Amino acid sequence: MPDASSSEADAATLRPLPGVEAELFVPPSREALFLLRHARWLVSPTALPGSAPSRFLRMVLVAPFTQLTFFSFDLQAFLFGVFHTTFWARAGHLLCMCAVNLCMLVGLGKIALGGGIDAGMAYACALALWHGSVALSVGLVGWGLCAAGLVLGLELAARSCIAAGSGALHVLAEHPWLGAALSAFLVALSHAPEPRLPPRAVAGPRWLGITEYVRGPVGARHPLAVMLANGLRVALFVVWGTLNEWWAAMRLMPYNFLWLMFLVGYAKPLRDRVLGHVHRALASDNPALDYVGIGGATMLQLPEDAR
Repeated sequence: MPDASSSEADAATLRPLPGVEAELFVPPSREALFLLRHARWLVSPTALPGSAPSRFLRMVLVAPFTQLTFFSFDLQAFLFGVFHTTFWARAGHLLCMCAVNLCMLVGLGKIALGGGIDAGMAYACALALWHGSVALSVGLVGWGLCAAGLVLGLELAARSCIAAGSGALHVLAEHPWLGAALSAFLVALSHAPEPRLPPRAVAGPRWLGITEYVRGPVGARHPLAVMLANGLRVALFVVWGTLNEWWAAMRLMPYNFLWLMFLVGYAKPLRDRVLGHVHRALASDNPALDYVGIGGATMLQLPEDAR
């Protein structure tokens, strides 16, 4: 089943923002349409900028469509490429997302469910089925097998940690949730070398460099109070970012390996399409957050809302 969509999705449009160029490269997925219909208050409020809770949650989530969809390959792959443009971000996500899931498998492996089954086994099966389903939905059998094999390897490693009587593995087994939180923090920290911060992480509809956002553009620096407020907003993403990356580790772990497979020529037609969208959006200096395209914080809207 392709990630793309029906004629209803093809008719979905963008809500214009003054002075912001926006273009939709790929029709939104069915999951995106579901959110537009049932969580409009969050993802595209009728009266902008929306309620205080919706503004706060959009700031925390940054890209709610990717945080709240499970099988939307085009959007997940697009934003994975857009958000991780440096070596440190890609390496940090690959290693530390695996570490998050390993720690979770250790922690959950201590919770018996009965019949010789524990919560770690259930979580491993759920991950393998989830990631395999996404891979099969776009015809990437090899990636699906890689994702399932990765989960199996992490589950076997988790069993070794639980069984260890001493040493580093025993320490991990004793404090798995602390390990997961620390790993998620390191994933978030690996974003630090990225050249720009996305809209919602910063105020406004465009991606901005951290210095430009906090201090203001050269020749038009912000007043001290504004600098402090903007600096605090960025600093709080240590908290929001850690929580987001903990969830993202469950959702995006296999995409790290898909990117490595792309490097050696795997699935060339799909690779060229995905990377073409990523490169085109990055070249615009304002990749979209809610859809595959350009437009920064530009929101989607249903066909009837555009009338």
